[in-house]
Amino acid sequence: MSNKNIAAALCAAALILGCVPGGGRVSGVYSNPENTASVEFMPEGKAHFSVTGVGGDCTYTQNEKTVELTCEGESTQLTVGDDGALTGPPDSLMTRLKKS
Repeated sequence: MSNKNIAAALCAAALILGCVPGGGRVSGVYSNPENTASVEFMPEGKAHFSVTGVGGDCTYTQNEKTVELTCEGESTQLTVGDDGALTGPPDSLMTRLKKS
């Protein structure tokens, strides 16, 4: 295999890895282990946050492994783990959110 073919294969692998948990964009519903808090990430930076069935509309931005969720003027920073789960502030209901 030539150096060009190896480089092309590495680039393809990097693109594929960007689509697996921990390497891609957040989308869908993530919830805590108790199922008392959830966030649904939708297209165009929109999200919906719910705590014990009561929720509201939010927005979000993602920069690689950091997601900033903004609801009613309050921002929360979440980190995308290698397993695709989201980790939030230690004293919140969003300590760890896994994709449903």
